[in-house]
Amino acid sequence: MKKEKDSKGADKRKKVLSRILILAALAAILTLAPYVYDAIRNDPNILLKKISTVLEEDTAVDVEYTIKSGKRGLLRKNRLPLYSFTPEESGQYTFTVSDIVSEEDVFLSLQVTDSHLNNFLSTDNMEDRGDSFSETAFLSKGSICYVITEATSEEGREKYSGSFSLSVTKAPEEVKPNEVTEAEPATIKLKEDSQTAVLFVPEESGFFRFESRITARDRTASSAISSVKTTDNKEVKRSEGICWLESGNEYYVWVSAHDLSTAAVRAKVSCKRIDSFTADQPGEYRITGDTIIAFTSQETKNLAVYSVSDGDVRCLVYDSKGFPLNSDNDSGGGLSGNDKDFALVIQAQKKELYLIYTGGRFDECSIVITDYYGDGSSLGKDDIPVENDDIPVENTEDQPPEE
Repeated sequence: MKKEKDSKGADKRKKVLSRILILAALAAILTLAPYVYDAIRNDPNILLKKISTVLEEDTAVDVEYTIKSGKRGLLRKNRLPLYSFTPEESGQYTFTVSDIVSEEDVFLSLQVTDSHLNNFLSTDNMEDRGDSFSETAFLSKGSICYVITEATSEEGREKYSGSFSLSVTKAPEEVKPNEVTEAEPATIKLKEDSQTAVLFVPEESGFFRFESRITARDRTASSAISSVKTTDNKEVKRSEGICWLESGNEYYVWVSAHDLSTAAVRAKVSCKRIDSFTADQPGEYRITGDTIIAFTSQETKNLAVYSVSDGDVRCLVYDSKGFPLNSDNDSGGGLSGNDKDFALVIQAQKKELYLIYTGGRFDECSIVITDYYGDGSSLGKDDIPVENDDIPVENTEDQPPEE
């Protein structure tokens, strides 16, 4: 009887100890959670950096692998190694997979991506099953990229193995991307799910928008601007595809292509300056095309913003960090008499900067910024002052938005 009680007591103590250990583990996780969150928020690629191995230029690494069906992935023990590479100089870099040893139905693929997992290049030996293959891409100085290799069995076997060597080399001559200007677009070659850079050096500081379109006869293909970065790999904030750039600085405009029906297509990249000026008072502001009004409110109050035009005008409002606050394209008819005009409300804070982007098709257009007295349920003539001062403002020299 005593032994039975002792046994029950021991089990109870084990359960209590187990609960204590679980609670302690949970407490530790909860304690560390904010730090983990901050680490990931400040560096979204911290996990990739932790599990990747640095690939050195001109130094081949040998890889042996054994793949078991259903057990692949970046965090699996039997995954192929993930490598990171950071170019010391901007230029063309060639990634080579060589000395391939594999079973007959197994092919290898290679992808080199940026920190957002957008490809710089993607290639494989699926067609020829050769013992080597390579691909070249432009990389900018200091831009960390990730080199991902994958071995695939076409027959879907449960287990297969092989080996190969991986290396990266820089082209001996300095090669810069094609350059785009405000006057002349740049033509580039794009491959499926890969991105290519064009170079842009603004003659004057200002807001710019870049656009890309496929020039080949490929009905399914499309292209887009992936990012705009400085030469030291700092990404430039974009709102509505528009970004502020400083005169004389070099910028890489990265362009990607998708849904190609051919191996590669050509695309034309163009650049357009967006008119801009600063304002800090309500009034009527005449514009002649797509324009950004960098408006700083002098008081905390609600403001109505609307257009008076002979065309079709839209508006998007962002805060100083590029976060969208409001948008409209056809609610201004009750104020201007044109159903294609916009009208919206800003809950403005004192001394805060708001980027008011307006664009569309018109011959004549004015943007009105005025007090809003409504309750948020309507925006008509009864919700704004009876008369608005007409304050014509000439477009001043472009100035950067203050953060």
